[in-house]
Amino acid sequence: MATKSRIPAAIRAHVMAAFAGCVACGSREANHCGHIVPESKGGAMVKENFVRLCESCNTTQGAVHVRFKAFAEPVALTATYGEALATIQTNRAYWARYCSAARGNVKLNPYDPR
Repeated sequence: MATKSRIPAAIRAHVMAAFAGCVACGSREANHCGHIVPESKGGAMVKENFVRLCESCNTTQGAVHVRFKAFAEPVALTATYGEALATIQTNRAYWARYCSAARGNVKLNPYDPR
């Protein structure tokens, strides 16, 4: 099994600044850089191949190649805890179904959480 490359600090800093939260579920507690095209599928170590994900969504994605049509909007700072949690849970469930279908080699439209 090949070892994963470490994401360079400059790329990580760019991704963290470019996205306000997890692009899959909208959580603002997103501290992972996720590949759009995984390394195992030939993904390059360039900033354009990364998005900001929370730990849950990054783990769910695994080695799935995701084509994004749109990114999840970060949960509004004015949302109540219950509203924010419901939005994140709904988006994470959709993300999980999308990644599961992609693993099954189902032809999918680009991911669009809206």
